[in-house]
Amino acid sequence: MAWIGDLPGVVRQNVYAVPPEHIVTDPAENSRRFPSAESIDSLIASILEDGQQVPIKVRRGRDNSLHLVYGTRRLEAIRQINAASLGPKPLKVSCQLVDATDETAFVSSVVENAQRGDLSPIDQAHAAGRLRKEFGKTNEEIGRILGGKSAGWVSQITRLLDLDLEIQRAVHSGKLAQTTAYEMLSQAPDKTSGVVAELRAERKREAAARTANSTASREPAGEKPEAKPARAIKREQVRRAKRPEPPAETAEVGEGPRSRHQILSFWTETSELGGTAYAARPSEDVRAFAKDVLRHAEGGITDRQLLNRLLKLAEK
Repeated sequence: MAWIGDLPGVVRQNVYAVPPEHIVTDPAENSRRFPSAESIDSLIASILEDGQQVPIKVRRGRDNSLHLVYGTRRLEAIRQINAASLGPKPLKVSCQLVDATDETAFVSSVVENAQRGDLSPIDQAHAAGRLRKEFGKTNEEIGRILGGKSAGWVSQITRLLDLDLEIQRAVHSGKLAQTTAYEMLSQAPDKTSGVVAELRAERKREAAARTANSTASREPAGEKPEAKPARAIKREQVRRAKRPEPPAETAEVGEGPRSRHQILSFWTETSELGGTAYAARPSEDVRAFAKDVLRHAEGGITDRQLLNRLLKLAEK
């Protein structure tokens, strides 16, 4: 394979722009074992909105290929953006080239993710297992790499690798507590097979739901669904991930504290009605309405709610 500067579409700068298909990824080379679909969706929204803010790190392989060192989720997000044709043209990945051996590349990935608190217990277990098995690290050395953990902690966390892969996925996603996973280690396989089958079925249902949501939108029963381009569907999902819809207003929810200009504008528009409402009204009604005015200024009630109370006062 040609060297990085000779690849088609590569920009020669301090930070390179490389087509994502030219970057080799191997789950064993990165400390993040199971990047979650939710974190990828969030990154897709961020990249479409603001671009890729932080370059990934790559290293040169023996055949001059580019191997990912750090940035699994960013690379996967850009690959999904290109696969769904979300942008006007395919995106390239911003990357920095680092001079690293297999060991230093992996250790760098583990250290950076550990410092950010970005490793689940399962990520930590797989990282510790590879550091010990492939690179001959002791538990003391592994503990230092993983952020100052004790040798006993390293010995304990690597026991999670003896669990079924479905249970590991559940611990990684937070569906199953780490303490529960340790308890399951002492149980016979036939005692945990039911949990494994349930977790596998749930994961398949979630995958099917994500596939359905990404290919079609719900339409009223009895009507023929209108075909919608995949790009439009994905943009809808990205907008929802980036900008969640605000909660619907209820009778007890206001609109936030108002500025002096907003308050003056409201009372200017309702001044004539306000004068009618205040004229010759019992003092207790006026005092009650005055409290509503204060709540309105603080954002406790909406313009419409205060106007309705003003109308009721005028009718008395």
